[in-house]
Amino acid sequence: MTKKYNSCISNNLASNGDEMKKLIGAEVKSLQNMVSRHIENKEKEMGKDRVSAPNLFILKFLQENEGKEVFQRDLEEVLETTKSTCSKVISTMESKGFLKRESVADARFNKISLTPLGREIVKTADVHMEEFESKLKRGLTDEQLETFFYCIETMKRNISQK
Repeated sequence: MTKKYNSCISNNLASNGDEMKKLIGAEVKSLQNMVSRHIENKEKEMGKDRVSAPNLFILKFLQENEGKEVFQRDLEEVLETTKSTCSKVISTMESKGFLKRESVADARFNKISLTPLGREIVKTADVHMEEFESKLKRGLTDEQLETFFYCIETMKRNISQK
């Protein structure tokens, strides 16, 4: 890539005549990358460099739904991912000892739940996540946050429509 192209990407701006216009997709991707890097760096500091940001999200989801039966299809829905991708992620996390699959009456499904190691990781990460959420919200009013979430939900619906 050229230096000029890299500069354009890093600034997430597109030229439209004399006017500079921010690209929503580029800004969302940039923010997502920053959030993922922050979480992964924090986990490395804690000595848990084997836990990625998406894995941590799954562990947190399982913790919040303990006592309920959670199946792969539930994770596919919340992660908005394909069956094959979700299956690979679950298998990897199971091999690392973060979660376990348990048979239920319907042989087509396996209940997914946290292991003690998974619970420990979530507990430690919760403190750091609260601090990071506060950092993200710093300087924003409740009204601005409400508008932000409204816009995000609208964009998600727009993308889902054919």
